Amino acid sequence: MSESAGQGQQGVEELAARLRMIQADLGHESSEVRREHLCDEIERALERVMPAERAPFLRGLSAHFPSWDAALTVGHERESAGLGQSGVGEAELRDPAFLVERLEDIAEALTPEQRTAVAARLEAVGLVAAGGGGPGSWPAEPKKKLDAALRADGSEQLDTARLLEMSAMLTDLVVRLDQIAWSTWKTMAPRSEFKRRGTTQETMRRFVTGDQDVARGQVAEELERLRSLAGALISTIGKVGFLSYRQVAKLAPGEIEVLAKPEKKALESLEVACWRKYRQLAGNLDQALVEAEVLGAMSDTVEALIRGLSR
Repeated sequence: MSESAGQGQQGVEELAARLRMIQADLGHESSEVRREHLCDEIERALERVMPAERAPFLRGLSAHFPSWDAALTVGHERESAGLGQSGVGEAELRDPAFLVERLEDIAEALTPEQRTAVAARLEAVGLVAAGGGGPGSWPAEPKKKLDAALRADGSEQLDTARLLEMSAMLTDLVVRLDQIAWSTWKTMAPRSEFKRRGTTQETMRRFVTGDQDVARGQVAEELERLRSLAGALISTIGKVGFLSYRQVAKLAPGEIEVLAKPEKKALESLEVACWRKYRQLAGNLDQALVEAEVLGAMSDTVEALIRGLSR
């Protein structure tokens, strides 16, 4: 093709004819292979066209292929040519799988603004759930809190499926912890004023399903009470040894001797008096009493920690 022909209508028609031949000859090849050959042919033709004439040339070429993207622009010839292929029929344009594949082909090249626009259009026609993961589609304040909790800089795109999966795992953890912590606390301190108000599972379910009677603050309060209780119970585990010793310290030799001296009889050795006192005190001990005393001491410690954690 001569330079003059390449810059005029004849050059457009010749290139269009060659593109149709390539499309027909490569019909058995994959779309990627066909696209590569078509783009190469268009690029070779554009090398013979003056820069100022390339936009009219591409517009004339696109008129021969109505299914092509009408927004062909100089400087994006290869990308634009790859977006719309010649020979795409009406049936393909109505095939969801075909359209998704085409969107996948260009996804990596989309700018953040283009991604946001595409996500908004898909959401508008009901193909993507509201807040379904497109950049900018997440509510700003909850997204900011999640980024802070994960120590993320906010630039990463959230994966909706993985976010829901992680939410399910964390919810299951909270529900199980809620059951164990409050059941343990009821056994330790049945008369305590710090009691369970309701199930955290029920509160969370009503909140995420949009129940207007359940505010975010109520969920936060329930989780904070659970955090305080679980934290106090875990902290108290480390004090079990000390608390247990304190309950039986009255049977220590030194304590027995202090208590036995005033009760020592005349002509009686201190050892005999200590043994008599020991038997007196130890005779009142049994498993239930020791457990009750240790649990009582632990519950006092837990409540003290809860009061401290809630300040």
